[in-house]
Amino acid sequence: MILSYEHEDVTITLDEMEVISNRLLRDPKATEIVSQYLDDIKTSNPALHMMLDEETRQLAAMPGSRHFYALHGCGGAVEEEITNEHPLDEMTNVASGVYINGVLKHPCANCGTLYDRKARANDCRNADLGIKPYKCLGKCGFDSWHPTAMCEDINLALRDMEVTSDCLLRDPKATEQVSKYLYDIKISNPALHEMLEEDARQVAAMPGCQHFYALHGHSGVVEHPLNSMTTVTSGVYINGVLKHPCPECEILYDRKARANDCRNADLGIKPYKCLGKCGFDPWYVVLGLQFLGGAYCISYGDSDKEYASKQFLTRHCGEKVKKCGYCQKYRSTQNISRHLKTCVMRP
Repeated sequence: MILSYEHEDVTITLDEMEVISNRLLRDPKATEIVSQYLDDIKTSNPALHMMLDEETRQLAAMPGSRHFYALHGCGGAVEEEITNEHPLDEMTNVASGVYINGVLKHPCANCGTLYDRKARANDCRNADLGIKPYKCLGKCGFDSWHPTAMCEDINLALRDMEVTSDCLLRDPKATEQVSKYLYDIKISNPALHEMLEEDARQVAAMPGCQHFYALHGHSGVVEHPLNSMTTVTSGVYINGVLKHPCPECEILYDRKARANDCRNADLGIKPYKCLGKCGFDPWYVVLGLQFLGGAYCISYGDSDKEYASKQFLTRHCGEKVKKCGYCQKYRSTQNISRHLKTCVMRP
């Protein structure tokens, strides 16, 4: 929103006022002009003067606007003692919001970088000042200025262990070295050993990491976690995100139902069967019904249809019927676009 003021054939917008206020640093005569201008606004339109005063205070907090200062409301005078102090120097450790083009932004209290969220501005301030307020309370020994960085540090350690565990398949001597390493960890830091064992089981479920096995605490024996997985997929956490692997091909999915459907397709299982009325009934055409829902199927001559996914069964039994405007034939919504491209009656 651009505010403007018209008085004696003079129109000055808020953007132009920023330019005028910048002249205060170079032209002393501009002080008298702006003071007279503000006196006129305060006399003729006090509400506008108050709005301009608040807007200029917000703009003063913007990085790069050090020359644009807040206008004092009492006498309309601009601050004569101008310093180079940045407005953000007086901010507290909690970032406050400023409005820029009507959008609330949160500046970093140290570098002035703007963020959409206050938490990110505070994280930037912590990184600039070297502050690390998020500390692990004795389980892993990692501390960082950002809550998610601890997971990244652990992932780096897991990648190193993945390379080490790969040596078990090629070098028999590495078995003794890794076992001793795990035994030392278990004695010196049992909590870290337990956490690494749990994370190792999760990483082992990732495609392409079949050589990375879960580490048993007592003897260091390795075992693939998917060997004991049931037919119903269980979730694994990868970088803090819950994934569901297919028990057969180990492809990861965001939903458990899709992982189960992938398992059914791999094994050739089709548990979803159409129990409705198969075949197309002409009386639906006569009545002009456009939708056959529920248990009624609109497939042409197909009986005992079976699917590996419930989504395919739902689409099979609940599609809409559409009529071709060229040949007057009926097709499903899924096939009507393809039929229109190849219709023989199309001119």
